[in-house]
Amino acid sequence: MADWIHSYAGLRSHPKLKKLARQLKISERETIGLLHCLWWWAMEYAPSGELGKYGPEDIAEGIGWEGDATHLLESLREAMLLDDMYLHDWDQYGGKLHAKREADAERKRQARTQDKSGPSKDDSRTSTTPSNGRPTDVTWMSQVEESRVDKKESTFDQITAPNDSESAEQHASNNGSNGSNNGSNGSKPSAFDAFWEVYPVKKGKKKAREAFKTACKETTAENITAAIRSQADHLVHDGPEFCPHPTTWLHHGRWEDEITPEKTALQQVDEYWGARDDES
Repeated sequence: MADWIHSYAGLRSHPKLKKLARQLKISERETIGLLHCLWWWAMEYAPSGELGKYGPEDIAEGIGWEGDATHLLESLREAMLLDDMYLHDWDQYGGKLHAKREADAERKRQARTQDKSGPSKDDSRTSTTPSNGRPTDVTWMSQVEESRVDKKESTFDQITAPNDSESAEQHASNNGSNGSNNGSNGSKPSAFDAFWEVYPVKKGKKKAREAFKTACKETTAENITAAIRSQADHLVHDGPEFCPHPTTWLHHGRWEDEITPEKTALQQVDEYWGARDDES
């Protein structure tokens, strides 16, 4: 079976692609090819979208990039095409195919197990004999079909609700750490929840939690949460798809960013006519 990924028509003019082309100093056409090589390589060697077990040189060699490998990864992060070491929005490209592969493999494993066990000898109501003379157990076949449907439903839930496991892990973590701090400068158990509630794009919660703990060694949880409160509207000003993931925002120390308030339309008009008056 040939592997394939979604390639959206809007990629050609997407601001992220243009930014990556500027960062790497290559043409937009070359950038389109480079991204597809990255996604194709991930389908084979990192189907979950997580690249953490590979070094920069491994990734660069795998996709045919001959420039600086570290600069390649930094540029992908700057263009918000890589969240830490996770491919951004991977489920839109190869993630669904990866999930389908796993579901098909599990279905085949279950079918082989049922095939080895064979039909039930004491269930006389389900035994039939087709034209080729080979007996078939209808009940056994229905069980295989049911497991197939259950597996598809399970896979769909994994794709559409990725935060369920993270919520369970968060609950377990909080139960095991109530009443304690994560070090002298660490965050309280509820500090991350306050940050997560305010952040405008809620993706990669598990990774964001670890990044939050690391960031709290450099500053306080209160400073981080206060910063995202003031930046939230600015981060989604051009659309939520341009907002960095929480992990990326934390890793880059974006709580130190100074946001310049955008001028209103009236202020822009006043400045324009003021400049015209000065010229005259």
